[in-house]
Amino acid sequence: MSSSERAFPAFQIMKVSPGTIMYAPGSQLGPRIQRGWQLFLLDAGTTKLWIDSVCHTVLPGQVVLLKSKHSEKFEFDPHEETWHRWVTVDVLQIDETTEQQFRQLPFSLPISEEMSRLLNQMIALKFKESPENEMLLLSLGMASLYLYAAEAARQKRDGHENPAVFMAKRLIQNKFDEELDLSSLAEASNVTNEHLIRLFRQHMGITPVQYLWQYRVRQGVDLLLNTGLTVTEIAYRSGFKTSYHFARMVKKWTGRTPSDIRNEHWHRGKEL
Repeated sequence: MSSSERAFPAFQIMKVSPGTIMYAPGSQLGPRIQRGWQLFLLDAGTTKLWIDSVCHTVLPGQVVLLKSKHSEKFEFDPHEETWHRWVTVDVLQIDETTEQQFRQLPFSLPISEEMSRLLNQMIALKFKESPENEMLLLSLGMASLYLYAAEAARQKRDGHENPAVFMAKRLIQNKFDEELDLSSLAEASNVTNEHLIRLFRQHMGITPVQYLWQYRVRQGVDLLLNTGLTVTEIAYRSGFKTSYHFARMVKKWTGRTPSDIRNEHWHRGKEL
């Protein structure tokens, strides 16, 4: 194993803050100075992100590594709601070599199934305060940074995201609430069904249809957390035909039922 592929040295973490939020069309955030290291996962709505006066366009389905001590300003999609998740890792101590390694990581990567699940787990722990969960949250925060570094190394080895995979993901992100299947995704990507499955397994670790349902679940969970809509209405808006199917898929991907997710969020809100 070469030195560039070795794990980053350990560093001390002071606090980990995960969350999820939806912004109205045309909303802005900042300017601000990034206090720690943050993973910004954009699930819906294109975002213009200004870092030290340099503009970056972030597309849905991307995770961005926001590096500490930089100025940031967000201009969210002017035409549709923007939904993003995040985790901020406040570092108490980090050696110079390790910090330099992190600063050399790429600006953004595709959101992987592993990264999505890790963020959802941290957000769930946030609403279940206990000394044990606090320690677990610190560990998962560090793990999220290591995962980003590992995925950056894997992408560097495998090359940039395959164009067919990119086109299929964009279709899902833009029309997740409509009728989509493997054939329509493959047609939009200009490849056969079988080839698209192989590409998704190679680059994403899951099939195109699994990615579709995962994305729909993420949309549904956000609506559970941020709206008062009924579970049935949320299911339809997220691309599910029945609330039963929605509940089953949410349980599969998050380990909790829609009622659990909403109740935990509600009780947490009463405590604040």
